[in-house]
Amino acid sequence: MNIRPCGLLLLNLRTELGDLQSILNQTLLEKKVDHCSALIKITPSGEVLTAHNSWTSYTWMLRVLKKYSLPFRSSHSAEVAFSSYPGVIFSIDDFYITSARLVVLETSIANFNSALWADVKLGHFTFEFIRNSVANRLAVNGSHWAEVFSRENGGTYNNQFMIVDYKKAATKSSGLLTVLEQLPGMIAYSDRTAALLKTSYHASYNVPMYEVIYSASGYEEMAARYGDFFSYQKTARARIFARDQTRVTNLTSLYRLMRYNDMFHDPLSRCEQCTPKWEGKYAIAARADLNDPNGSYPIPFIGFQDEGAIDAKMTSGKLVDDNLQMVAVSGPTGEQVPAFSWATTKLRNAPHVDQPAGEWRFKPVRTVWGGGDEGKMVGFPEFGFDE
Repeated sequence: MNIRPCGLLLLNLRTELGDLQSILNQTLLEKKVDHCSALIKITPSGEVLTAHNSWTSYTWMLRVLKKYSLPFRSSHSAEVAFSSYPGVIFSIDDFYITSARLVVLETSIANFNSALWADVKLGHFTFEFIRNSVANRLAVNGSHWAEVFSRENGGTYNNQFMIVDYKKAATKSSGLLTVLEQLPGMIAYSDRTAALLKTSYHASYNVPMYEVIYSASGYEEMAARYGDFFSYQKTARARIFARDQTRVTNLTSLYRLMRYNDMFHDPLSRCEQCTPKWEGKYAIAARADLNDPNGSYPIPFIGFQDEGAIDAKMTSGKLVDDNLQMVAVSGPTGEQVPAFSWATTKLRNAPHVDQPAGEWRFKPVRTVWGGGDEGKMVGFPEFGFDE
């Protein structure tokens, strides 16, 4: 097979091309600031659960669950399991389980401060997807992951990364949760275990948590101009997570929350500046395709568009220890809203070659790596599955 290295590189740079175009003052691709929801939750029984869903174009709904077994001599994680896409060597979603018993996940943050692009030294940094992959292989704990990832920061594809160390899950000791945020020229990270234990959860939703990152990135100015959508504490997902995380007691209830979108009825999904007064992104699992194509949406990045939460992935200590397993479901949520279908959607000119044309009502699967049993159905009683 003749593989062109440049084409392969461009596939893996999909998450960084928009920032590179900003740096090079080229015509911008459509820029999105809301890409993923994430939750780390300590249940009343003391179980540590980790979950993530990816917000992106529906053209990207051909998915692959991967597990790499590459026992490099200097690697502490011979195996890494992750959600991904055809042709790429990393997740893109950024949901990883490593054999060092780390779960690594992120939600993207934007850089609205164009002056920061001057801190990007083209030709003198390592792309984010490479630093990400190397950190997953080398890291033995959260702080080690952050230290490795921070080297040669390029400032492209800026995110809030969360590293959950399941070696600390039983004792709930320091190092259970590390949170890192990146911008061009700066990285902030710290041990957030104490905060996690205090509130029982850490939620992530595309708004910087650290004040230095929030201020430097321009989110303050965006919040002053457009309101709570750009606020860390008041944006809709922050408020929904704060309200509903208490209902999470196991993987089943975690699944419900990560697929939650009641945009037509939930008061936290109301957009007072919009016409009509509901917004498909004011939910844990976005459905921007259900917004009104003829509506008025004066806040940047919301309104009718080809974007939504196209999956959900979650894991627990038991699943991590049982050969890096996860529970995953593909497709936009259809729990409280109509199921997505290419036959009925109002989206036009969105390529979807080889995607199912009917309603996306796929059931979640549990990964069972090896033995010819991949994709075993997980036991969620309300879906009629057997354990």
